[in-house]
Amino acid sequence: KQYVGRYEVSPENSNPYLWTTEKTHAASSLFELGNFNRQILLDFLPLHEEWFGEPLIPSFTYGYRVYNPGAYLYGHTDQIPTHIVGSSLCVQSQLDRPWIFSMENKEGKEALLSLEPGQMCFYESAFLEHGRPIPLRGQYYVGMFLHYRPKSED
Repeated sequence: KQYVGRYEVSPENSNPYLWTTEKTHAASSLFELGNFNRQILLDFLPLHEEWFGEPLIPSFTYGYRVYNPGAYLYGHTDQIPTHIVGSSLCVQSQLDRPWIFSMENKEGKEALLSLEPGQMCFYESAFLEHGRPIPLRGQYYVGMFLHYRPKSED
């Protein structure tokens, strides 16, 4: 069993983009809080609408996802139509070096970010490739991933 603080987390083995250099444990574990996850989507909705510039509908939350040492994420895009607008929120981390978030910008160029606890990055996750190409060095990285779709699509 793996714990984050006093909470038990479940190993995540079904993400085809997520791999690890370590063979002793899964690349990540997922810790979901049911109603809390839904409330986070609703609470952060105004920020996402302001960033995107039009009304949105909450779609899905992944998190807390606990990335383990050696984890890396191949570049990918998320699913249409539910993950049009996405954000990555760094909840907590204990790293030996920054864990780079790579994202394609609208000009097709790679942008590299290092998110600290409490920082969030917005992106069009269904259209812009994103990932974490360098293995995680440190103890862990905890993130939440929020997804929305345009209201105009309904």
